Order: sequence, then C-alpha cells, then structure tokens
Amino acid sequence: MLEVAHAVGEAGLHLVGVFTFPGHSYAPGKPGEAGEQERRALNDAANALVAVGFPISCRSGGSTPTALLTAADGASETSRRLCAR
Repeated sequence: MLEVAHAVGEAGLHLVGVFTFPGHSYAPGKPGEAGEQERRALNDAANALVAVGFPISCRSGGSTPTALLTAADGASETSRRLCAR
C-alpha cells in the first residue's frame, strides 16, 4: 500500500483518502462483524499513511455492513460528505 501511495505522489497526484470494498461473504446473521473488519481495515490503512506523511482526510467503505456503522470512527460521516475537500 505504501509503495502505491508513494507512486501516486510521484505522479503529481494528491492522495487524501482510502477506500475499501471487501467483497467477501458475511457469516449468516453477522454483518456487524464484517463491518467491524472493514472499519478496522480503513483505520489501519489511513493510520499507516498518515504516519508517513499523507494527509488522509477521507475514509470510505463500500459495503452494506459499513452503511450500518454510521457512528464508527467517523468513516460513514466522511463518506456521507463524499470526502469533499
């Protein structure tokens, strides 16, 4: 991920966000668990990028479980604002 992020910068683009669409199947009756995994993945990616100097202001999840986690670490709120900057 960091290698791609640096390539983006070298190409003259500004990396300001992370996006995930997990695409895995959810355990029956456990969409919250899948949503939590996705939330953690977004936060881990954003934190790793921020740690090396990328100004990550947008975190966007693209699955049904994350739509239900509207209060989790601001990820859904940021998505609602379409990561506008």
